[in-house]
Amino acid sequence: MPALFEERPHELLQLVSGVVGSDGDLHAPEDNGCPRRLSAAGYPRAMAKESLELLRSGFERLGAEGYESMVPLIHPDFEMETPANLAAEPQRYEGVEGFRRWWTSFLEVMDEVALEPKGFHEIGPDQVAVETVMRAVGGSSGIETTQEVVLVVTLRDGKMVRIDFATSLDEAMPGGRP
Repeated sequence: MPALFEERPHELLQLVSGVVGSDGDLHAPEDNGCPRRLSAAGYPRAMAKESLELLRSGFERLGAEGYESMVPLIHPDFEMETPANLAAEPQRYEGVEGFRRWWTSFLEVMDEVALEPKGFHEIGPDQVAVETVMRAVGGSSGIETTQEVVLVVTLRDGKMVRIDFATSLDEAMPGGRP
């Protein structure tokens, strides 16, 4: 068995509609006969790489400049709902103003809030799981708290259109367990 499948056995089934190139990567046949590269998840690699880079640079700006630096990455149709298992007060947030409200709700009671990315994982076309650690320092208590959370970010037109939350990377993966 080629080394490609020892490392990524899930791609073996994709050979039915794909082609392994001389570079060892999986390609999809194009109408014109020229293959295009696919990511390990089976969708165009350029799209996945673009989404990953967009989010990496956005989180870098978030850490250096604050949440307003991410506003240009928010799609007008943005939506996010904080689940009861991860939030004291579950809420639904919509649009750019909803994104801002999510951040300001933290900053009303916390002196500091940081969302630190620990890993970026392509999980579908225009969908990335971002492993994060949220660090916050209480406004009146000064107590620091941390919470690990995975953000499942869906992108459209180069902007974040949806964020879902998971408690682990396994849960964030398609078909993941709750």
